[in-house]
Amino acid sequence: MKKCLVCKNECRISNFRLYKQLKRKDSRITEIVLNLIDNNKFIVHGYWLCREWKCQHEPRCYNDSACLDIWLRKHKWQCKHEPFKCSFRKTCRSLECKCRYNRFRQHEWKCQNIWIKQNEWQCRHDQKCKTERKCRQQEFQCPNEWQSTEYTQELLKDYLEKTPQEQDDFFIERCEKCKKKCLISSFRLYLQQPKSLEVS
Repeated sequence: MKKCLVCKNECRISNFRLYKQLKRKDSRITEIVLNLIDNNKFIVHGYWLCREWKCQHEPRCYNDSACLDIWLRKHKWQCKHEPFKCSFRKTCRSLECKCRYNRFRQHEWKCQNIWIKQNEWQCRHDQKCKTERKCRQQEFQCPNEWQSTEYTQELLKDYLEKTPQEQDDFFIERCEKCKKKCLISSFRLYLQQPKSLEVS
């Protein structure tokens, strides 16, 4: 249980977020599964978010970094330096820094926050995106996300009995839109069966 910083009520954890970096032999997925086993309070579902690069620009970008740079310049990173536009956000940020020449050569966090505030995400699509992630997906990520049927206690126990290689494949699903394989993004926990498993 954690106390909400806004309403001060205590809330149960609702999901575990997983990232691609966790896909290795010492993965914490096994640790999470161990905690889910023999816990009959929750109904467990898997949730996938396809994060594969899928350029939507014309002409097509040659790699995902170039694609991201276009999105940043259009929706977030607004470089105002003339006559040349900064090629790296780090350079852009350092040029705006007002404290880098101070006596102790210390960078004040307030200076960095000012730059960040000036470069907040602003959706410039015709139909405004609700979140920054959705905005990025429109231009350089596959927008697919989906949820699994229930992971029963038997399925979770079956996972622990598999070899490390089989465990790596256990929570990988193929995206129906881009056909790339995706590692599970999170486990969703419910106190009762959700009415709909579709993710909008």
